[in-house]
Amino acid sequence: MIGQMKEVYVAFGEDPKDLIGILFEKIPWLKSFFKPNDEILLKPNVLMPRESESGATTDPLLVEQLIVELRKRGIEKITIAEGAWVGADTSEAFERCGYKKLADDYRLDLVDLKRDRFLKVPVGIKNSTLKHIKIAKTILDSSKIINLPVLKAHCQAKLTCGMKNFMGAISDGEKRRFHRLDLDRCVFELATLIKPALNICDAVIGDLTFEEGGTPVKFGRVYVSDDLLSLDSYSANTLGYDVDDIGYLKHYKDHFGLDSGYHLANLNEPTEIKDFKAIDYSERFPFQIHPRNACCSCLASIFLALEKKPEVSRDTAFHVGMNVEKEEIDPEKTNVFVGNCNKKYKDLGHYVEGCPPLARDVLDALFEQCNDHQQKN
Repeated sequence: MIGQMKEVYVAFGEDPKDLIGILFEKIPWLKSFFKPNDEILLKPNVLMPRESESGATTDPLLVEQLIVELRKRGIEKITIAEGAWVGADTSEAFERCGYKKLADDYRLDLVDLKRDRFLKVPVGIKNSTLKHIKIAKTILDSSKIINLPVLKAHCQAKLTCGMKNFMGAISDGEKRRFHRLDLDRCVFELATLIKPALNICDAVIGDLTFEEGGTPVKFGRVYVSDDLLSLDSYSANTLGYDVDDIGYLKHYKDHFGLDSGYHLANLNEPTEIKDFKAIDYSERFPFQIHPRNACCSCLASIFLALEKKPEVSRDTAFHVGMNVEKEEIDPEKTNVFVGNCNKKYKDLGHYVEGCPPLARDVLDALFEQCNDHQQKN
């Protein structure tokens, strides 16, 4: 095994501008990471003309505050670059998602990678599936790339976040080839060729089930790592997956002999939820969920775990939040207590520790609950 476990820094909240500010204030090495003569390329996820509230695209407010922080450090040469997915117009996506205005306001270069020149780059891996990949010259020429993905589920790859965000840097023909051959293997091979200097994930709002948005969920956080595997490992765990469940992550860590573990550093406390229900979860799931001053990050973990559809009994009651009262707890039900703030009730049912717990941890508790229910019946 080479390398060591890397840090993933997490800032919780609902205002992307505030969260970028927290990252720069509380991560010591960010203060010296950028130099005035740096030429920065920002690679958000703008795969289609759909606003960030849908869960599909990177919030332009997050990118704007990042630009502000870079300008504070004397950096003038900043480019935003993206290539929308097959069938979508990048210029329309830039306009609809607020990036055209952002580029105009801050006098930035805005590059449609679909219109870029593509260079054939050898993969350099034994038994490579692709042999060569056509990658946008603007990406290849960039010395300092900041990768700005959104945390989303994916209909084929299960997860789309850091590594998969660079599919925007290849031609439409290559995108089709990736899906035709072996998407996981191809995303892994692409990730060996593009090395971002920094990865900042927009998980204020992501998507629960699909890369196109439509089932948005407030994860209520932004997180950063200079290690791409660590960022995506945390992303996978947040969505309820083990790293080995995500094919391209498994290929990546196995090929390089890496440990997928990471050190999680919370920069602040999770905040209370506001206007959470982008979709009606009371109708989506036939379970009792009691949020008492619940943080959106805890609720997101429950919903993400339930989306995996374990055989949870209908008499299950979830208790989440900082003010759960003992009088609310029905001993006739199967009770699941979520988060460190409910540790005092751990002997009254199934307990999931963490602040916030990951969806993977909630899912483990649900499977344990399922086994107990089956044994009783």
